[in-house]
Amino acid sequence: MENTDSKVMRLHEAVEKYVTDGCHLSIGGFTLNRNPMAAVHEIIRQEKRDLHVYAHSNGQGVDELIGGRCVSRLEIAYGGTGKFMSTCIRFRQAVQEQTIAVEDYSNFQMTLRFLAGAMGIPFLPTRSSLGTDIIEKWGFSKNSDIKTHGFPTGSWWWRTTRLTRVGS
Repeated sequence: MENTDSKVMRLHEAVEKYVTDGCHLSIGGFTLNRNPMAAVHEIIRQEKRDLHVYAHSNGQGVDELIGGRCVSRLEIAYGGTGKFMSTCIRFRQAVQEQTIAVEDYSNFQMTLRFLAGAMGIPFLPTRSSLGTDIIEKWGFSKNSDIKTHGFPTGSWWWRTTRLTRVGS
């Protein structure tokens, strides 16, 4: 049996179909580079709201989504535009005014989160951030299932919540 359904569609249609109010969304790019700006602008044009965004070290895309009042929760490792502006303007303002909830990760932690999701597993344990107060000042996931475990070689910690792929 031959599948004749094409997955190719216009960006307007894709955003309308797959980006719903309150959905979880991840965008790529690094600071000012490789941001999916056409998609970002289409999300803003369609006035999508209450998005829960995951971003590694994003800048312009996340900043514009926040400025467009599309984001209510953000899990991010770094939100800046490199040497031009160390912290994104709209991101900083939203944090200061507490109009979005933010959860901060190190670059390494966010890499592990995306890797675990790509591997289809719930988490990858890490020692990263042990000895800091990140677990006590976690953000909006304070009540999630954060675990620490002692081993003869030292402690490890992980979260059992995970990033999942569309269609998984």
